[in-house]
Amino acid sequence: MHYVTPDLDAGPVIAQAVLTVQQGEDAAQLADRVQALEHQLYPEVIGWIAAGRVALQGDQVLLDGVAPSSPVCLQQEAR
Repeated sequence: MHYVTPDLDAGPVIAQAVLTVQQGEDAAQLADRVQALEHQLYPEVIGWIAAGRVALQGDQVLLDGVAPSSPVCLQQEAR
């Protein structure tokens, strides 16, 4: 999940999820698992924004007032 900028998918990243592509998985199966992760990530990050925990300072994302060294990563993987 990232802030929107004029360039496609180029805004500062707030958080992301990790997904391992499984051997033999087709595009539809992968898309379903990606969507399941999005359904976890979006409400989490929106909650952070609503609570004032996430801010954009210039092109830097701050979480609880600190710039993470890398995007926050959702560790759970949808199966």
